[in-house]
Amino acid sequence: MEEKNTLTIIDDEGTEKEFEILFTFDYEVTKKKYVVVQDLKDPDAIYGFSYTEDGELTTLEEDEVEIIEEVLDAWQSENEIHAARIEA
Repeated sequence: MEEKNTLTIIDDEGTEKEFEILFTFDYEVTKKKYVVVQDLKDPDAIYGFSYTEDGELTTLEEDEVEIIEEVLDAWQSENEIHAARIEA
């Protein structure tokens, strides 16, 4: 069985949520790093975040959501995967 790369995020209420890391990428235009994750309890929920070298996650700006959606569409096509749209 293939081991999944996971990420644990603690929300504002202190609840831990587990996500599978689908992929990461650097985007030259924004000069940021991005991670795209899938909720392990809700496979239709896919989220994108930008992150720093020390692992700090930040929510996406509106224009970044469009970037993530384009990269996600390409990734899904390459991997023949069909999933829901990115959650903001």
